[in-house]
Amino acid sequence: RAAWLLQRPCRSGYGFCRQGCVAATVDAIFLKKNSYFGYGSHTEASRSKLAYWCGRYAAKRSASDGKGKIRRVAPLASRKPRRDRDKESGIRPRQGRAPNKEALQTLRITGGSHRGHAVRPPRVSLRPMMAKVREALFATLSATGVLHASASALDLFAGSGIVGLEALSHGVGNVTFVDFSPACTSTITSNCNELGFANQTRVIKARAENLLASPQKLGVMRPFQLVTLTPPYEEVDYKELVATLAASPVLAPDSVVVIEYPLELGVLPQELAGGQLMGLRNKRYGRTLLGLYACRPTGCIELKPRPRDFART
Repeated sequence: RAAWLLQRPCRSGYGFCRQGCVAATVDAIFLKKNSYFGYGSHTEASRSKLAYWCGRYAAKRSASDGKGKIRRVAPLASRKPRRDRDKESGIRPRQGRAPNKEALQTLRITGGSHRGHAVRPPRVSLRPMMAKVREALFATLSATGVLHASASALDLFAGSGIVGLEALSHGVGNVTFVDFSPACTSTITSNCNELGFANQTRVIKARAENLLASPQKLGVMRPFQLVTLTPPYEEVDYKELVATLAASPVLAPDSVVVIEYPLELGVLPQELAGGQLMGLRNKRYGRTLLGLYACRPTGCIELKPRPRDFART
């Protein structure tokens, strides 16, 4: 039975081959649900043995014309590349394909009402917050009680807007995105429209430092319950930026502040800006650290401070 199946023309056009005919033969024999050669019909061991003996038979057939004479095979240089042969025969390559660059850069919301939805990044060089870091961050924020419909959030250095969109997905009422790049602001607007958050968002094209210093000039009249600060590490002075944030009207008592900073900066102290910001949590994720602070806490935040997170090692 195997010998008869092996006499079919090879898909490559150059006689019998182990990669084409042998696999087809083994599959055809197993589809009959019978036992050939006494090896059984459905076990992996019998399939391996059958493939071995079919391969040996195919190797002999490919080197001869069936009458004991050696058959000439086209030299490798004259053969078409395998990609072209597969294309002509309609075979779809299963490996060796370059992945789609846009697919690799696609971000996805990790939790909440829009979990799994894709967020398109802008066509600029960015370092978005990793998915595992965002997931851990919002798990911690849920314990603060700040993720509710009447709360508002400010996403500074928004980039693709993934952090603010995560906040909306987790139940925050409205989010204001701030970024200086036109490509980023247009992408954020597009992402908000696609996810159905157009009525809950506002996108401002401005420098974060300018908005913190004079929010009224940009139409920001009320403080926020949640502020996320995810700046490009090399382009900001963290000490100056945190001082500007602590003195800004965008913060109110018990506002929660998230600061993302690199490991090279060391561990931020528990008290920042002369005690205006009190540290609640400080977590490390690879070379990224997240500091969770409360602005002038009055005891209303459910999450209690953990000083050991800010101990320098």
